[in-house]
Amino acid sequence: VKAAENSVAPSLAMTRAKTLALIRQRTAALAEQESEAYARRMDWDKPANWPQILAQRASEPYQNAMVIAAQRFSEYRAAAQQAVRDANAATAASRQLESKADSYAKSGDAPMATDARQKLKEMRTKAGMLSVKAKGFLGTARDAYTSMEKWQEASQQAAAYIAQVYTQNHPDRL
Repeated sequence: VKAAENSVAPSLAMTRAKTLALIRQRTAALAEQESEAYARRMDWDKPANWPQILAQRASEPYQNAMVIAAQRFSEYRAAAQQAVRDANAATAASRQLESKADSYAKSGDAPMATDARQKLKEMRTKAGMLSVKAKGFLGTARDAYTSMEKWQEASQQAAAYIAQVYTQNHPDRL
């Protein structure tokens, strides 16, 4: 029995060594794949500020909408201011036409007085329309400002939500 054990021992040792080498060879690649997958799950392949990057990405569409709303606010406010200036100019012109019409009427020039009164009526109508237009622009500017605030709030909420979810799912990254 001793002789049989001695004759099989080298062959068992060689089989054992080959088996261990084969196991190491096949499991090394799998262990490497698993360690890489685990590192990705833990976000170890991401920069340290990854939560902030995710929060920024989540809030970006809302920030873009906020910027567009701010642009619209600025545009409509400027249009309203211009309409108010134009309405004021039309009102000033109508005052001048009124004094001209009165002057023509006092001097007895009825055709010129009638023409001045017609222009006065048109100028007052124009001033009224410009005032209405300015009010409409101001209303739209107010709406844009309100939406700008809401987009900003939505942006902050999206960033906070992503940060909260990330923190819950990756407590080791804090």
